[in-house]
Amino acid sequence: MRRYSAGEARFTSESITTLAVIHEAVMREATATKHRCQPTCAPSTRALRFCLELAWPRMTAQRQLRKHSALLEGLLVRARVRACLRVCVCACVLA
Repeated sequence: MRRYSAGEARFTSESITTLAVIHEAVMREATATKHRCQPTCAPSTRALRFCLELAWPRMTAQRQLRKHSALLEGLLVRARVRACLRVCVCACVLA
């Protein structure tokens, strides 16, 4: 939703991303035309909830990737240690 009055424009949306894009466009235009602009932002609880609902699956997937990465790193370290021990055992047997 948007409302205009003399010297003021007010944009409301449930999407913070949408508001960020509008903010960028307004600031770019104000800079280009050398107008002074004082943007303010007051996100509502609904807007923040909406943004978090969009981000939550990505954060969950990132957490799972981090867990799997740590597990794989542990397995790789263990495999390297075993390979090193095999080389040491072989060297001792041959000596």
